[in-house]
Amino acid sequence: MSNILICPICKHKLTEEDNTLSCPTNHAFDISKEGYVNLLVANKKNSKNPGDSKEMVDSRRQFLDKGYYLPVADKMKEMILDLGPSDITVLDSCCGEGYYTHHVSSDPALEITDCHGFDISKPAIIAAAKRYQEVKFNVSKVNNIPLESESVDIIQTVFAPLSSSEFYRVLKEEGFVLVVYSGPMHLKELASQVYDEFKPHKYHPKSQLDRFFTLVEEQELQFNISLDNKSDILALLKMTPYYWNTHKDKLEKITALDSLDLTCDFRFSLFMKNNPHDEEE
Repeated sequence: MSNILICPICKHKLTEEDNTLSCPTNHAFDISKEGYVNLLVANKKNSKNPGDSKEMVDSRRQFLDKGYYLPVADKMKEMILDLGPSDITVLDSCCGEGYYTHHVSSDPALEITDCHGFDISKPAIIAAAKRYQEVKFNVSKVNNIPLESESVDIIQTVFAPLSSSEFYRVLKEEGFVLVVYSGPMHLKELASQVYDEFKPHKYHPKSQLDRFFTLVEEQELQFNISLDNKSDILALLKMTPYYWNTHKDKLEKITALDSLDLTCDFRFSLFMKNNPHDEEE
């Protein structure tokens, strides 16, 4: 793997020596025993422990390890493979505990040379780095990605915030962003347990990426899953905002369920980086 990490403070290239990354202006960052690097600048954290908590990370790993969302990972790989890339660098933006990062990076058909993943959640990155050592993970923010400009071929991002300007900066010419997000009916049965009236999800990333990117492909993926135990239901619930924003009485009702049949509705939007000459016009 080539080193494309840059200092999050001064933006100079980071070099490794004695298990430390440092830049020419003497900013230094230790490489943890798990192999990740914390490149989140302290005064940019906005809270003491930003991002997903260890409890949320553990719940997501428990749920994803059961394979419930494996079709999503397979669809991502299919769309990337259709681009016909070889010897590429991939960035998983806001990668969480690394489930999708690993599924893409470990597929030999994709011919990925370099794979990087970052998240603002330190517990998520610790979990990712411990398990998926083929990926370079760091703790950082989506609006301050510590990678060299024009160093990445494909950015993938799943249920995560976007930064149009930073994505544009780090992507090579004719690079791509693959955004995975909720379709209108995603987990409608769970939402119906939380709200008196279910309202379909209304979101499209185009409005956030329109300035620097062109939408070139959209795909849908719908399938059903059946959760047949309280543990998996609770794990899924803790993955969603519902668990943290729902009245106690409704939470107790949901967690008392022995089974739950769910609609999974995903959307995949592929964007291509605009020609810089087009941006100047």
